[in-house]
Amino acid sequence: MQRLRIDAFIREFGEWLRSAFSSEPESKAYDIYALTAISVKRADEALLAMIPQESYHTGAMGETIYFQQVTILLGSGDWWRDCVKRAGESRSNYDHITPSRWEGETIAEAVVRLGGEKDFSVDDIQVIAIRTRTFDSWSGDDHSTDEDNIVLYKAPKGDTVRAIVERFKNAEARKVKAECDF
Repeated sequence: MQRLRIDAFIREFGEWLRSAFSSEPESKAYDIYALTAISVKRADEALLAMIPQESYHTGAMGETIYFQQVTILLGSGDWWRDCVKRAGESRSNYDHITPSRWEGETIAEAVVRLGGEKDFSVDDIQVIAIRTRTFDSWSGDDHSTDEDNIVLYKAPKGDTVRAIVERFKNAEARKVKAECDF
């Protein structure tokens, strides 16, 4: 990835990008220059409806790993890494390992949950960032994948994350009303 492009993103969004996506302890810096891609998009109701995913498949000949990690940046400069519960599955080629699946939560559900757990207002949210990590390597396979992408979502000009959350909540309430109105 181009170093100058990443440096421009750090100048625009802040130094938190260097460590906000690390799987390591927060004291260890994330090598943001190893990214495959970084981009910015508009936050909208579809983003809030998203449930991050993860999957793991291991075996003697290799592994496949996929996960989406959501980080929320607040106006104070604080951030919450990996703060949305992912849905996913895990399986293995090894004997006696039972495949498992688990439920996740939408980004909107996490924002509401975090609002109850932490001292913040949805007005404090500046950026919702999603890191997508894909690793796929199996012995005998001529092609392997190793990608690490980050998309930074921010409210469009003239809009706020609070307004997007309110529109999402209202849409959900209308869906429930329509379901119950028969």
